[in-house]
Amino acid sequence: MNRGTDIRYAAVGIPQGLIVDPDNGETAGAVRRGGELVSLDPVDYGLWATLLTPLTLDAAIKVATAYKWTDAGPVIDRLAGLNLLAPIDLEAANDVLLGLRPIPLGCGLGNLKGDSVSFEIQNATLSRPSAMSLDVLSIMFWWEFDGTSTLREIASLVAGRVPELSLDRAEDTVTELACGLMLNRMIYLDSPRTAHGL
Repeated sequence: MNRGTDIRYAAVGIPQGLIVDPDNGETAGAVRRGGELVSLDPVDYGLWATLLTPLTLDAAIKVATAYKWTDAGPVIDRLAGLNLLAPIDLEAANDVLLGLRPIPLGCGLGNLKGDSVSFEIQNATLSRPSAMSLDVLSIMFWWEFDGTSTLREIASLVAGRVPELSLDRAEDTVTELACGLMLNRMIYLDSPRTAHGL
């Protein structure tokens, strides 16, 4: 896996928590990815859950060191091998990221104090200290974050509605928005559903 210093790693899937086997006391982390359940070693799950907020490799290593976990490099390789990570490079094409589905963790609150070009969104539990503000273009993408379409499909849809917006610019914008929303814990990213996933 490419490990450039500016690349952030984002968790792919929906956390299901730690599961304890009552018979032998073994613990495993559970992630639902594309409708399928993936079981992880607790340390791998801990680092994966940390990456629900995208981090660079250096930052992930600092987190792993603080928790006295194993070296983050091999864990990242294992998670990537299970398709549980997406590299985000805002300076390059993001084909892996664009193929993922954003799962919203919040709701739209409408215009910001009557401002027609600024819209507020808030997490579903309303536990954020304040709502996030999005501009008109960003809110058009947010409205399409319904958990069924990939970021690429959403970019294409919005570009088709806004004549002056090229597909390349739409893909760049939705990539930046997805990264910003993950940093604020406003979305999960999930892979497309498998043919037999629920």
